[in-house]
Amino acid sequence: MHPRLILAGQRHRIQRGHAWAYRNEIIDTSGSPQDGEVADLFDRGSRFIARGDYNGGATIAFRALTRRQEEIDESFWKARIQKAAAYRSAMAPARESCRLVHSEADFLPGLIVDRYAGGMVMQTHPLAMDRRKRLLAGILAGLFQPGAVLENNTGSSRQMEKLEISSGPLIGEHAGPVRTRIGRAEFICDPLGAHKTGFYLDQQENYEIVAKYIRPGMRILDGFCNLGGFALHALLAGAGEAVAVESNSGSVELARKAAELTGVEARLKLVAGNMFDYLRAAQKSAEKFDFIVLDPPSFCRTRKSVPEARRGYKEIHLRAFKLLRPGGMLATFCCSYHVSQAVFLEFIMEAARDARAVLRREAVLGAGPDHPVLPALPETEYLKGFVFTVVE
Repeated sequence: MHPRLILAGQRHRIQRGHAWAYRNEIIDTSGSPQDGEVADLFDRGSRFIARGDYNGGATIAFRALTRRQEEIDESFWKARIQKAAAYRSAMAPARESCRLVHSEADFLPGLIVDRYAGGMVMQTHPLAMDRRKRLLAGILAGLFQPGAVLENNTGSSRQMEKLEISSGPLIGEHAGPVRTRIGRAEFICDPLGAHKTGFYLDQQENYEIVAKYIRPGMRILDGFCNLGGFALHALLAGAGEAVAVESNSGSVELARKAAELTGVEARLKLVAGNMFDYLRAAQKSAEKFDFIVLDPPSFCRTRKSVPEARRGYKEIHLRAFKLLRPGGMLATFCCSYHVSQAVFLEFIMEAARDARAVLRREAVLGAGPDHPVLPALPETEYLKGFVFTVVE
């Protein structure tokens, strides 16, 4: 028998397919539930809802693992990981590097597994999943025989679960940065020394989609470029020149190496600096571009910060529209689930009106198929994007 948690209210979002219950939604417990252990969730009428991980000290106190009263043992985890891998094999194109497990979207809440050219990198955000990390690493090693299984648990989300920062090998050895093909370009990724697990793999398909709009000789601006994925793919598609702006000096150097490996370094100008500052300076000097990509970090980490984020998104879009030549194109992204696709479009259109730009929408973009979305859990649809042409 697992400890029991009783939910307030009659019909909870978990019963509609969501995965979380917050601490203030649990009105009673029995069986002495312990933080980091499995518990059963019931409604006020004592009807079973879900079995999952409990942490009474965290804001998200319950994360659903299953809606059946089944054993949560090694065979359970192995079956879930196999199912996640099978989905990628069926739905996503074969990739040297990709996301293998996408947390709640693969019914493995708080577990991220990314694969890079034969190695794997894990993130275990909540307490219960973190306690299983060696078990999970062993399952991954047995199923896929990677060269190593590493953990990169350095994100700020660990603070919410009162977990220490932790990174390094769980199985095998860390051999340092790895060379891998992402999209059509070659990159050097550092699984333990960069954002996320070494790369923003959710944009992999978008690099190639955006590159289809590139015409020979175009001048490109890749803003907030990280390792230069959009710039490199634009150059491979025939762009004449790309300017890529990134504030992190380490990422700039890795982007430089990627350009050399891909053979486009002669047409790439890398700028280490703040993108807002670059846009202001470029507007002052009357620079012009044929295609601009905006892929900023999240401006909005809480719902309360949406008004502040609005100002940031409006500024970068307004300045981008003023830097585009007539008939120029813009690809733009938002990675905050607090900003819906509709609200993000509102921000863009406000900037377009102020810039007196009339837009034609060319594409609606999101994360690649290795980052699945569950409509009942809107947090899984965090990345959204658009491609526009400024028609007049």
